[in-house]
Amino acid sequence: MPCKHHTLLDQHHTLLQAQVAVTHIKMFKVAVLCFAVFSFAAASLYGPRQAPTAVPPPPACRICAPNECGLVLPEFRFSCPNGNILDKCGCVESCQCAGCPPFNLGLSCPFGKKADSKGCPLSICNPPPCEFAGDCAAVSCFAGFGNAVDSKQCPLRGCPCQGAANCPAVDNCNIDCSGRGGYRLNRHNCVTCQCAQKPGSCPTYGVWGSRTCRDDYDCAGNQKCCQLLHSRVKKCHGSLALTKGHNVHRPRY
Repeated sequence: MPCKHHTLLDQHHTLLQAQVAVTHIKMFKVAVLCFAVFSFAAASLYGPRQAPTAVPPPPACRICAPNECGLVLPEFRFSCPNGNILDKCGCVESCQCAGCPPFNLGLSCPFGKKADSKGCPLSICNPPPCEFAGDCAAVSCFAGFGNAVDSKQCPLRGCPCQGAANCPAVDNCNIDCSGRGGYRLNRHNCVTCQCAQKPGSCPTYGVWGSRTCRDDYDCAGNQKCCQLLHSRVKKCHGSLALTKGHNVHRPRY
């Protein structure tokens, strides 16, 4: 017959195990309840959880077509300081310049397009170069007054020098005064659009002669080109103011 003392211990041990099991069950219920409350609160604040969306792979780049932006006629050409506008694949998307304001690609400029301070082409054509700029570059004018120029700041044919400072431009002057004493200076010593004349004057009485002329240098020696009385015809005649031994004065440039 078992000892009464051992029977009581076994019963007490069984009771403790039952109480621990009940405690574990209560704790599990509390944990489940807390998780449910937390999930509900998170859903209320952040909305339902969404499955992550797949990121599409980048598009496969094609082989770039040849850059035809530089294959235009000379009057349409331009230079981009940062190259042309490129697409995501690095191919030329537009002949417009990257980092520059758009400009007129179809503007025909025989002498090129102007550019801004950053080198970006503008929709403005360069003016034509000066016809005689190269010839006049080596001409040194007395007192540094410089060459006579037209309204485009281009030197005149023959590279005449001004005889004074701040002379006005000589515009629309297409005459050639080379071999005719150069261009005539006015009373301010500024070049005019007129060939220099020989010294002296024509007679006021009847003018004779067989050689017609346009100006003094169509006439030989010291003769001057004088207009016939009551006529528009000009003929060569000896100058009244010249005496024997005087030479024809030609302005020095």
